[in-house]
Amino acid sequence: MTEVNVSIIIPVYNALPYLKEAMLSAIQQDLNEIEIIIIDDASTDGSDKVCDSFSKKDSRIKFFKFIKNRGVGFVRNYGLEKARGKYISFLDADDRLERDALSILYKKALKSKSELIIFGYEYFSEKKRNKKGESLPFVSNKSRKESFKNYLLNLNGFGPFAWLYFYKKSFLVYHNIKFPEGIKFEDIPFTSKAVFYAKRLEVYNGKILYHYRVHEKSIIQSVSKQKIKDRFESYGELQEFLIDQNIMDKYKNIFTIRILVFCIYKSYEDYIRLPSSESDEELDSYMDELRNDKNLLCKENLDALFQISKNDIVEDSPYRKAYFALKEWKEMSKS
Repeated sequence: MTEVNVSIIIPVYNALPYLKEAMLSAIQQDLNEIEIIIIDDASTDGSDKVCDSFSKKDSRIKFFKFIKNRGVGFVRNYGLEKARGKYISFLDADDRLERDALSILYKKALKSKSELIIFGYEYFSEKKRNKKGESLPFVSNKSRKESFKNYLLNLNGFGPFAWLYFYKKSFLVYHNIKFPEGIKFEDIPFTSKAVFYAKRLEVYNGKILYHYRVHEKSIIQSVSKQKIKDRFESYGELQEFLIDQNIMDKYKNIFTIRILVFCIYKSYEDYIRLPSSESDEELDSYMDELRNDKNLLCKENLDALFQISKNDIVEDSPYRKAYFALKEWKEMSKS
């Protein structure tokens, strides 16, 4: 059996308009000895037929089809079980890789003996077909020990996306790093553990390697009560991990900022956009409890958030937006 250098895992669910482009970006990689694991999660738009057609033309493609929808966490875990590669790369079915992405990352991984590599990406609007922005990681040798802190604060190129990292498979297996199943935002517990456990974390910022498509059906664009619930459940898993590792005291203030910006604020944004059919008394009551939580939205926490927002050089900083939105939201409870 031929040795596999890298396994690309591609979860597919109703991605027909973008699937071919994603598949071609995987197939046309200039790295030898790769396998492409495509898992169709009970698509209803014909995506499975496209996957099957590609698999019949390329022996490197391993195609699996689910009859019942299981969710992306289950699908990715299934892909990890099937993967034979020494390294793992994730590709979403509506995105694409640069042609030399895997060869660059694989060579760097071998040279540095790294367990995890973070790299840069571009995100672009499907609606406007233009680039919205890009992110290149910046981690100096001196600040490498602060990688987990950067991850928790989503700074210096770190983020929660599973596809943002290149993983050594034996590293994932050794630490039993898996995706939670049955919820959205499954990336957060997975990537947080990977960054935390990685003793050999490397950075590639030579150029953009991944192209992330933002469209109407993207998770960041959609709104629902279930999405809000899943976000809190995902961050609950992250909190449990910090407690289990006995590091909650060390990262308590940073974790609080992360919760305020990427859980509370993002959920509040979704909440005010919810159609009336999605909102109910249970959700209204829960969001009111958050708004009136004097410990969570206290002056000390908001001041700390404001301080980070001043130091954040990112245009349209989420910290800045979160500070003003949460401050206004808190004031609403007094009126």
